[in-house]
Amino acid sequence: MSKKSILVNEIAHKDLSKLVVQFNSNFGQLVGSMIQFFKKTGINPNEPLKDNPSILVKKLDNRIVSFLKVQERDILKPMRADIYQYHKSNDDRVHAERDFLTSKLNETNDKLDNILMEIRKQRQVHLEVVLFLDSKNKTGLLNRVQSILK
Repeated sequence: MSKKSILVNEIAHKDLSKLVVQFNSNFGQLVGSMIQFFKKTGINPNEPLKDNPSILVKKLDNRIVSFLKVQERDILKPMRADIYQYHKSNDDRVHAERDFLTSKLNETNDKLDNILMEIRKQRQVHLEVVLFLDSKNKTGLLNRVQSILK
């Protein structure tokens, strides 16, 4: 690699010397890094920046935060409210259905208890009729009826 010289005024040379010390570099490396920086970023060093980059970053940060707040307000909070309302209505419906089914089950159990009681009464009546017809079980009717009712 051959060395080249560039002409700079004295103020620029002093500033460059300060930057060399600040960035712990040498003149050649620093100038090379500057050239690469300008190529990558597309910044023209002859045109002064209108705004400080840190201010631009802060503005961008504020815009992003504002955007997120708007998204939260317009999308997320209504969605959360809808989900909560859906859950609540679903929960209410489930409780109502459970209560309805419980009452129907209780009614059915009561009816079954009544039917069972009636069957027991009828069984007792049948046994009484058999005892009346064959009080001493001479024909074996009582044994046959009892074996059927088991």
